[in-house]
Order: sequence, then C-alpha cells, then structure tokens
Amino acid sequence: MAHERIEKKQKVKEEEAQKAEEMQKAEEEEGWKWKEEEDQVAREKALDESWKWQLKVSCYFSFLYSWELISSRYLNKAKKA
Repeated sequence: MAHERIEKKQKVKEEEAQKAEEMQKAEEEEGWKWKEEEDQVAREKALDESWKWQLKVSCYFSFLYSWELISSRYLNKAKKA
C-alpha cells in the first residue's frame, strides 16, 4: 500500500515535470514567434524608409534637371535678345 502511494506520487511528479517542460517549450516558441514578427516589422520599416529616400532623391534630381533645362532655355533667350 505504501509502495503504491510512493509510485503514485512519483508519477504525479513526473507528470508535473513534463507539463512544466511543455509550458517552457511553448513559452520559448512564443518568444521566437514574437522575435520573428518584430524582425519582420523592422525589415518592412527599413524598406519603407529606403523607398522614401529613393523617391526623394529621384524627385530632387528630376527637379534639378528640369531647373537646368528651364534655366538654359531662359539664358539662351536672354542671349539672343
């Protein structure tokens, strides 16, 4: 009888240890998932910033090119006049 109680207690302890290990694994997986999501958001934000800078640079050079064309035409007209 005492032997059966000891076995039951041992079995309960093993089950608790197994549950604790499963919970720890689940928490670790959740942590990894969170980390991956955070990394994905950071990559998307960096990509968005890169696109914004590319657009700004493209607009800036387009403006400069247009300005140069307008200026050269204006100066040519001024020279002819």
